[in-house]
Amino acid sequence: MPPPKSISIIGAGISGLTAAYHATRLFPGTAIHLFEQSDRLGGWIDSQRIDLGSHGSALVESGPRTLRPSGVGGALLLDLIDKLHLEKELLTSSKTSSAARNRYIYHPDNLNRLPSSLLAIPGALLRHKTLRSIPRAIWNDLTTPPQQQQHDEHDESVDSFFRRRFGDRIADDIASAVIHGIYAADSRQLSLRFAFPLLHKLEQRAGSVVRGAFRGVGVDAREKALEEDIRSAISPSLTHAMQNASIFAFKEGIAQLVTSLEGALQHSNVAIHTSTAVDRISRHKDAYTVHTQTGLAVESTHLISSVPLPALGMQGNVSESESYSDSVHHLHRPDVTVVTLVYPRTPLPINGFGYLIPRSTPAASNPHGALGVVIDSDAMPQQDPAPLTKLTVMLGGPHGLRTEDTAQLRQMAVDTVTRQLSAHLHSPIASTVCVQRACIPTYPPGHLSALQSLHHSLLSHHHGRLAVIGSPYTGIAVGDCVRSAWEVVQTLNSTGTATGLERFQNAV
Repeated sequence: MPPPKSISIIGAGISGLTAAYHATRLFPGTAIHLFEQSDRLGGWIDSQRIDLGSHGSALVESGPRTLRPSGVGGALLLDLIDKLHLEKELLTSSKTSSAARNRYIYHPDNLNRLPSSLLAIPGALLRHKTLRSIPRAIWNDLTTPPQQQQHDEHDESVDSFFRRRFGDRIADDIASAVIHGIYAADSRQLSLRFAFPLLHKLEQRAGSVVRGAFRGVGVDAREKALEEDIRSAISPSLTHAMQNASIFAFKEGIAQLVTSLEGALQHSNVAIHTSTAVDRISRHKDAYTVHTQTGLAVESTHLISSVPLPALGMQGNVSESESYSDSVHHLHRPDVTVVTLVYPRTPLPINGFGYLIPRSTPAASNPHGALGVVIDSDAMPQQDPAPLTKLTVMLGGPHGLRTEDTAQLRQMAVDTVTRQLSAHLHSPIASTVCVQRACIPTYPPGHLSALQSLHHSLLSHHHGRLAVIGSPYTGIAVGDCVRSAWEVVQTLNSTGTATGLERFQNAV
């Protein structure tokens, strides 16, 4: 297909940056404009190194801190790293590391190590009373008939699924904690089919999650083939380096990916406009004009948005956005406070990735509404030149933002780790506090059907010239965002049109 004459990309987080990068490689003669309302690129990704004086320095992340190499999104991340020559900056944590094997939940007033394999279950049951519901949960899953899918729009919440298949204790004490850690959300408000499609497939195909996992019926042949095809083009040295990796990061944090993308776009056909908020977008025939608050107006034949469409102030013939599903454009996005506490090397009662806190943990044991604690110094110790104990406390989410005072938020985090982890953690040598407003969308039951409706609306109203990408639509992980951006450019290249939602139109 002939390349687009011009493209405007709204939002320069990881999704918009990746879309611009792939677009400049496939369409070197196309005028591409990338608009970002803030004065920096990268969106929620933000890494900084803080000086600790005699203790050296510490790397602090206020957004994503580690990445996963698995799945299509993971393969595309590695492909991006390969193309950007970032291999020498990689740090990995192996599948046998404590960060990979040791994960905990805090309930009701103590730390419970989750079993990392079937063989580890008996020992976990002996040590932790909270986990003694696991055998009954497995039996319940094996003996409970599947809920038959009556039509494509059938969906339920993550909480409903776990409660139905595994029982109340697993839903309240474990599943809710996992959702706190991934989405900073309430599991009762999150779509099972969209957030955990594998679990849905296992039940539908095998009648049981456990039975389906043993049979391997959740594997999607097309996804696996696509992943293998992407991996086949990655350099042998990078493939070897990631062979046993559970998670990975970079020496100077996830922001190195942003910096490398920005560098790759320099001296290309991409014009980057920072501190340039979009005021509105108008449409005339087959062209869109992006009007900014700085007075700049740019006309393009194609538009790619990584922000919710209503935020673009669409006017004229673009105002059909009110016909798109409200559930896509008005997703709940809780506030999350990220507090990083840095200490001289301090012994902890556990080692591993960290712990999560379920909603069933009594308020007396979790008075500040913490969602969990990441032990950064166990997950990626190589990022700091001297041995440190570095913890990140996540507050808020479904518990709400209880104060906006930075000093109070810091003290709430300190109180949390001294209460739940160790009394020796009362005096950090450094700390950072970052309130992330409306940062992670909660995809409600029915989100997949809403995406399918949006796909058809974009086709009928915009004929594939307006596409959407990124976390407001297709997934919150960095790998999800990178995949979304890659797909929309590939589709534009092969067909000349794209909505960014083609992958979901036939999903069940």
